[in-house]
Amino acid sequence: RGVAGMPTAFVATWGSGKPVIGFMADIDGLPETSQKPGVAYHAPLIDGGPGHGEGHNAGQALNLTAALVVKQIMMKYNIPGTIRVYPGIAEELLASEPWMLYHCRRLVAEVAERDGWGAPEPWLREAMGYFQRVGQLVLARTCRDLLRRMGARLPRTGRGDSAVPPALAALGVTSREVDVLKLLAEGLSNRQIAGRLFLSENTVETHLSSLLAKTGAASRAQLVARDPLGLIRGSAGS
Repeated sequence: RGVAGMPTAFVATWGSGKPVIGFMADIDGLPETSQKPGVAYHAPLIDGGPGHGEGHNAGQALNLTAALVVKQIMMKYNIPGTIRVYPGIAEELLASEPWMLYHCRRLVAEVAERDGWGAPEPWLREAMGYFQRVGQLVLARTCRDLLRRMGARLPRTGRGDSAVPPALAALGVTSREVDVLKLLAEGLSNRQIAGRLFLSENTVETHLSSLLAKTGAASRAQLVARDPLGLIRGSAGS
């Protein structure tokens, strides 16, 4: 339970080894379609809440039944393999589909790189950026390791890429904090900064809090406005 940080997302597994047989279907979360089951008139369980609004959500029950039947067959004939059942939680609200999309890209990229087809490096970079943004750091590190194995150029972790101007260095500002400050000066949001630097949004927020404390600025806007002697803008092209 709790897959990808979603409390109601789960993966149910039986068996071991290969092949791995997956069963997936949608559990909708359409806005404002909450409805009591078996009632032919509008009667929401929760006013304004999400619910099932289209028939394909019935596929979940069918897939669970299919998984149980396959399990019985494998047990009867001693067939090796693994069965996995997982739902698309609130997929209509884009809660689980992006995670599945980028996780699939991470898996496919490894095969594509090995067999020489597709665009594995861009797929992995996109997946790494997504997993960083949503705080799935183990998967982000996996993508980074695969990219490194391919020989791809990667942003450095821990340290930033920017030189720290002396006035900011005197305040204890780090290179990574200068990276964040430059992008903040461009008007980027925390999410955009996280995607550009391959960080999580929480990490970006930590860097911003540190910058505010070190510079004495009271807000993001003041942090950019102070920009001592135009050091950040002056070094933006370096």
